[in-house]
Amino acid sequence: MLKKLLDKLPFSDTEKHIIRLVLIGCCSVSGLLIMSVIGIRIFVSTGEQQAYALTLAPDDLAAHYEQRRGDILPIDVQAHQFQARHYYNTGNYRKAIEHLLRIYFSKASDDQVAIDLASAYLRAGKYRKAYSLFSELMELQRKDSYDPAIHARYALTKYYLGDEAGSTSELKKCIAQAPDAPEAYTYLAQIEATRHLPSPEAETYFEKAIQADPYFSEARYQQARYLMNIENYKAARDSLFKLLESNPLHAKAHSRLGMTYYYLLQPELAKKSLQTALTLNPDDFNARFNLGELEFTFYHDSAGALHNFRQVIALQPQHPQANFKIGLICLGNNQAKEAIKFLERARRNSLQNTRILLLLAVAYEKTSQPDRALALYHDIMEIDNLNPIARQKIKLLSNRS
Repeated sequence: MLKKLLDKLPFSDTEKHIIRLVLIGCCSVSGLLIMSVIGIRIFVSTGEQQAYALTLAPDDLAAHYEQRRGDILPIDVQAHQFQARHYYNTGNYRKAIEHLLRIYFSKASDDQVAIDLASAYLRAGKYRKAYSLFSELMELQRKDSYDPAIHARYALTKYYLGDEAGSTSELKKCIAQAPDAPEAYTYLAQIEATRHLPSPEAETYFEKAIQADPYFSEARYQQARYLMNIENYKAARDSLFKLLESNPLHAKAHSRLGMTYYYLLQPELAKKSLQTALTLNPDDFNARFNLGELEFTFYHDSAGALHNFRQVIALQPQHPQANFKIGLICLGNNQAKEAIKFLERARRNSLQNTRILLLLAVAYEKTSQPDRALALYHDIMEIDNLNPIARQKIKLLSNRS
């Protein structure tokens, strides 16, 4: 059609060819612009949904996505699954939950999505939500095939909800039905380790879990935690090495490895491990706090430590130790008023901590508020009536008044 139209125009063949190319180019650009506008609209719409979701408390996310049930393109399902798996494996369970909920309330949902969502709730400390989902899955199991992982996680939620006896009983039932269930052995070991340390029973269960599946990361990780609790840092380090051989992207293992190096007085290796953990999961406030503590203790780098502690409270505003450390650094920099703000926050979340109370009292003294300082020293004496610093300060401040 374009050729016939041009043939009627009084132009040379060369001029007609140029006009044809220009018209084709204009049409192509117009088409690209239209597609770009549509693409941008889809992107902005998705971004708006995600931005809104980020403003919600974790408990409100389910209701948010349930209202949007089915509002997900089939092509997006795999992307959400990939993101959820990444966040789960790197320990960012809150973000994993958000992606899993999108799939859970879509037509593409299946039992595996429910298992993954319940597991993410469990790891995120949302025990009632985890228990509710695992209970439903246990009911389905009775009508379908048996999955020991579901049974073990169901039992673990019972433990975190305060039913230790019921949890132990369920885990032993799980082992009776599936003698090679590594999760059940691991969780039994964890429960035994809470009863007394050291625990030969816990050690036996950890070994059984590893024998059942040498590549089960949680068994190695929890074994390392146990070994650190009994101050066997070299053995904990070796357990984490074995874990990372098979699962090199395990963020929490890198974080805990950093702490084994910290206690083994190897600060450079500790720093590298903690930085690796934060690369894998920037929202790991425990790794961030430990990195700040490492910089403050080993490197005497107050500025670097302060940066990391502030990052912690950006993620966890009420973190008592991070607030305490910021207050300590501020006080050392003669910023007593700034120190008071953070030390008061630390105090609210750790009322019996005499170190926090002492430092806060000093800050009030430095800002010429002796009455507040005196009240704090009296509070310390109620907690520890042999505290020599509080006793001496009470005498001095009382004599001044």
